[in-house]
Amino acid sequence: MTLKFQYLKVLVLFLTLSSVGCSSDDDTATTDPDDNQQQNAYSLTIQNSVYSNAWNLDDDYVGGAISSIYIENEDGDKAISMTLADQEQDIFVNANLGLQNGQPFPLADLSSEWDLSSSASSMIITMGGINYVSTSGTAELSNLEITLVSETTGVANYILEIDGLFDKPDTEDLEQIEVIGTFHVYSGF
Repeated sequence: MTLKFQYLKVLVLFLTLSSVGCSSDDDTATTDPDDNQQQNAYSLTIQNSVYSNAWNLDDDYVGGAISSIYIENEDGDKAISMTLADQEQDIFVNANLGLQNGQPFPLADLSSEWDLSSSASSMIITMGGINYVSTSGTAELSNLEITLVSETTGVANYILEIDGLFDKPDTEDLEQIEVIGTFHVYSGF
């Protein structure tokens, strides 16, 4: 099975799990809003401007959400793929974090194609319809918990801290921005 097919299969699984964790049929709130383990949140400082938001798992995720999947291939390469959508702030983040010993590889310039065997992590931040791609930086995970839903895929709960430089991929001019941020990701499992 090719890696691209596996990635497509994992993406479908990811979208399915995201929709399961995004709403509740139960009208009684079972999540304590002060319990960070039950809340997805992020805070980004981009060029000295702060953007942040948080969503409880029992909310309907009006205006946004964070979700994450864990992927492992037959060669033992491991990664976490994270997606954040905050329509209220017009910020979208896609990250592919290659893992080694439970920690992501550094952020790198992977404007070409990222794959699971890359010894790097990549992140794309879209603000106001403008894409910025990671060129360098650090990424650190804490409180990592993985729940497998098959032999090679699952969901991941964690706190991710990043500090990196990002650039517009569609221009030859260097238009770097510095991004420092924290993501609290809880998948509901």
